[in-house]
Amino acid sequence: MRTKLFTIGYEGRALDELIAMLSAHRIDRVIDVRDLPLSRRRGFSKTPLATALTAHGIEYVHLRQAGNPFRREKDSIPREERRPETCHRSILSPRVARRLGLRQVDL
Repeated sequence: MRTKLFTIGYEGRALDELIAMLSAHRIDRVIDVRDLPLSRRRGFSKTPLATALTAHGIEYVHLRQAGNPFRREKDSIPREERRPETCHRSILSPRVARRLGLRQVDL
């Protein structure tokens, strides 16, 4: 069985919902590719998100250098962060999955 690359958006989700979904899929690492890992939504900025994930046994990694191609290619994608096909995940994750030979799963 190929290793999976899970993707998840946080738009419209509560932090506890996000953590529950990650835990249900036994995800043990979250890689945040936001240029600026800040959010107006409570709990989703870098430090509080990392703290909450760590408390549930999930490693948090901020990997800005992975890039957010949405900024360069934003005109080709209608923005709606919760749906993977309409956010930057639709550009970045297929590229990573293909390069590493992973199977992509959108949560």
